[in-house]
Amino acid sequence: MVAPMLLFADYEPVSVKDSRFGAVGDFATDDTAALQAALDFCLGPSDAPHGTANVRQNKALYIPPGHYKISAPLTVKYLHGGRIIGAGRFVTQIEQATPGASVFVTNGCGYARFEAMRLTAAAGGKSFDLDWDGSAGGPALQSNTFWPTCSSTAARSASRSGIPASWARKTCFSTAFGSRARPRAC
Repeated sequence: MVAPMLLFADYEPVSVKDSRFGAVGDFATDDTAALQAALDFCLGPSDAPHGTANVRQNKALYIPPGHYKISAPLTVKYLHGGRIIGAGRFVTQIEQATPGASVFVTNGCGYARFEAMRLTAAAGGKSFDLDWDGSAGGPALQSNTFWPTCSSTAARSASRSGIPASWARKTCFSTAFGSRARPRAC
């Protein structure tokens, strides 16, 4: 498997298809546990998140081409400086199969990048629930880059997370200094 090239030669991303995690990406298999295990490995588990204090422990997470079915939200607590990279919006897709459930949930998201993937939430769900537990969590929506292309269902629900649906459909969006998303050309 060829991983994407990053800026630092000694910094290789971790793949969700690594044997430690075992994601399949065939949409027949429920990849929730595999994707969550890879997120926990790269960004810290919910009971010991890397957060701001241990941001240097973060590893980039690579999600190779595939259609990954999940049945529960992917949880990242106190996300700070994370990088989650797909292989492209037309070839890497994470789809939530449970109605009303989100794809990603976090209680803080700062200086992070989500790029080159498509996120699809089932009816009533969100692509990103950025304040799922109501706690302060850390830097919420501060200088992030969200670079996935959301489906129309996810785009409709994106606005409930502070991300206007019209931006989520055809543009990339960034946040800077606060909680207002700002569109920019892809």
